[in-house]
Amino acid sequence: MLKDTVSGLGFLAAKNRTSCGSVVLKYVAWGFEQSDRLHKVLEYMNAAHELCTLLGMDFTQIIADVHPSLVDSNGGQPKSISNDTIAQLAKTIHSLREEKKLRLQKVWLYSKL
Repeated sequence: MLKDTVSGLGFLAAKNRTSCGSVVLKYVAWGFEQSDRLHKVLEYMNAAHELCTLLGMDFTQIIADVHPSLVDSNGGQPKSISNDTIAQLAKTIHSLREEKKLRLQKVWLYSKL
């Protein structure tokens, strides 16, 4: 299948008078970028799950607030891996970490009483 895709890209490259190697490199670079985005989304979702479990919060609701497709994913793969989704996940992780810090401070203060 990949061979057919690359062959198809070669045809398009010849038609547009660009080198086949250039088109293939762009296609491969795009694939790596998508893979990096997916990895980042999954990494953030993992962190959110751990923090939600620790804090007793509803992970599904928090992730759905970021982007509904992250919850309704088929086969476990998120559908939205855009820069905006990644930024929203990062913001959510930051908020959860701040909540964790606040709760730990409260526990520490109450332990001093």
